Amino acid sequence: MPKVSVVIPTRNRADLIGRAVESALAQTDGDLEVLIVDDASEDGTRDVIAGIEDARVKYFRHDVCLGVSAARNTAIGHAAGEFVAFLDDDDEWLPEKLRLQLDCFAQASRSVGLVCAGHHEVDRASNRITAEAIPVDRGWIFERLLRQGRFNHTSTILVRTECFARVGLFDLTYHYSEDFDLWLRIAREYECEFVEMPLARVYAQPDGLSQNYDAIIAGTHAHLVKYREFYDNNPAVFKERLQMLGSCYCIVGDAKRGRQMYYQAIARRPLAVKSYFGAALSLMGSPAFRFCLAAGIWTAARRLLGGWR
Repeated sequence: MPKVSVVIPTRNRADLIGRAVESALAQTDGDLEVLIVDDASEDGTRDVIAGIEDARVKYFRHDVCLGVSAARNTAIGHAAGEFVAFLDDDDEWLPEKLRLQLDCFAQASRSVGLVCAGHHEVDRASNRITAEAIPVDRGWIFERLLRQGRFNHTSTILVRTECFARVGLFDLTYHYSEDFDLWLRIAREYECEFVEMPLARVYAQPDGLSQNYDAIIAGTHAHLVKYREFYDNNPAVFKERLQMLGSCYCIVGDAKRGRQMYYQAIARRPLAVKSYFGAALSLMGSPAFRFCLAAGIWTAARRLLGGWR
């Protein structure tokens, strides 16, 4: 039985998937299997995988596109390792990644269910490192994560396989931030640890989900419903999520709904100046809102008003 099952979901990334797989196979701790789930690719992904001659690589395919969460769930369902590691098809690991994280697990309490690490953000066009992100949160961090609204990049995360039996798999109803929802559920039941150095290279992709505002809106609403008790008890955090929804609605062309989100934010935190500014700007309509965003006026106003308050 392998120590680690590496989960790589992919779709139409024939030009990139080989780099990700090779970085997994090149780990200094090679006691692993690589589970690739092809989510109905229409390019040469299958041929690229077929050309990798390594018995540790296992290929699965969805005949229809089911989404990244379903692909990861399929891989987890076939995982034989004591640990599951996640690697996106457009990223790559540094050679010591798994060894250092396994060492961290070996030294940690059995209550630790997840170990993440830092990463470098890399510009795809120039291959230049543009930023470095290092984790800062360890221990019982469930409520801290809810306040932050984010966690470390999925390609840095290693999880005890037993966690999935306890908290479940990726929630297929999410189309945005589905990974964050799973890390939250793990953090509610287990402690989290990290390796304080970058162990992955995360590439910015022009076709990424980060600008899919419709998915962001749907995912954020689902998140607010799922964790409503926390947000009801933390109105400042609730206000921030409503402000984000207000901006997203205005960007996609629904300024009226965006304004409603800002009004709800004001109701929860009447002294939040940014909510008034956003609501006022929404009265000018979505084109004006998008113009202010593109021109940097929105960012300047946020800075003037004290960030996201």
